[in-house]
Amino acid sequence: MDLVSQLAKINKASSKTTARMQMRSAFGALFELGLISQNPAENLPTFKKPRSSPRPLTDAEATELIHNAPEPLRSMFILGCFAGLRAMEVAAIKGSDLSFTDGGYQLRVIGKGKTDFTIPAHPAVVAVVIGADTDGQLFPGLTADAVTSKTRRYMKKVGMDKTFHCCRHYFATTALKVSGGDILAVRDLMRHTDVSTTQIYLKVADGRGAEILGMFKTPDRFAG
Repeated sequence: MDLVSQLAKINKASSKTTARMQMRSAFGALFELGLISQNPAENLPTFKKPRSSPRPLTDAEATELIHNAPEPLRSMFILGCFAGLRAMEVAAIKGSDLSFTDGGYQLRVIGKGKTDFTIPAHPAVVAVVIGADTDGQLFPGLTADAVTSKTRRYMKKVGMDKTFHCCRHYFATTALKVSGGDILAVRDLMRHTDVSTTQIYLKVADGRGAEILGMFKTPDRFAG
């Protein structure tokens, strides 16, 4: 039986993953019981979930959140929109993560996979961290799930069908716009290990396709 071909017939990556797990479990049990001499599912490939398109906040949505949300939600939204922090990073951020050097304020961020990056800190982010007046966690006892659920609940309350991660998308697309598409600089600000991850924001950040085409002069097809 060609299990790979069977999996190839399934369109959704999530369904492929489920089918792969079921095959590995079933054939693994048969192999353990001695009912088959080889396990055909042992080396089945894994299936990576395709990246979804970014869903950044609009400028109006970002303005609403950072000006009108109550604390500590407002501070969380600022950290998402002006530092690109993920929910887990917001939950873990400490006052001691902010430092001042010859280059200005810097923010240390321990991210996914225990990555350790230091990025320039936006004045709004500096104000949030200094305003917390602590070297410890800015939001003690708060988990990543709590950041996600509390911010999501507020966004829904004010009519936004978005999540906290959309603040990070806003940070990326805004940074690309104001930098003129400096993808390498934005990669560093986003703390991406691979520039291909940053590239998914270019399409959203540009948004000038129709504008550029509108600047083309249409040739007169009847011109001699």
